[in-house]
Amino acid sequence: MFPLFNAGEEDTVRCHYCDGGLRNWEPKDVPWEEHARWFPFYDIGDSEVVKQLKILGIDEENIRYAITEFRKRTGKSNFTTEALTELIFNRNDQHEINSPFAAKNFVETEKPEEQDPKKIKELNRKLKDKMKCIRCRTNDICMLFVNCGHRQTCEECADLMDFCPICDTRIKKRLKTFLS
Repeated sequence: MFPLFNAGEEDTVRCHYCDGGLRNWEPKDVPWEEHARWFPFYDIGDSEVVKQLKILGIDEENIRYAITEFRKRTGKSNFTTEALTELIFNRNDQHEINSPFAAKNFVETEKPEEQDPKKIKELNRKLKDKMKCIRCRTNDICMLFVNCGHRQTCEECADLMDFCPICDTRIKKRLKTFLS
């Protein structure tokens, strides 16, 4: 999912993750580069993809490298866990050839056969719960409230709301979103 969306005013866009706003675009502007320029302290830790990579034991330096490399190669910001993981492992494979210390950025993790199945199931349940509507807890999150940028409800519950359940801002426009 690309984190920038149109805020409904001229060429103004907002970041879905950090709520930063950008406007007055030039034809040569690259959205993710402008975002990085104006919001250098943007915390990448809020995205589900980044959370999944951290659960896998991959440190923030490698995650930042992979996001930057993905954006450079594709010009897009709709990265997936698989795409970033591949970039990180390819990077570290290259470093291993040149340096025996390249793997120092990885945390030692248990082998899958040594992991506790109960812990894995609990983690899976928690990840699924985070994708559920905060109102009904049944349907998946799919509605974005454009004026405040929050995305925490399903379509059915969003239709019943006049105010955002997170920030209590009056909902002016709703967009149905899809994760790929």
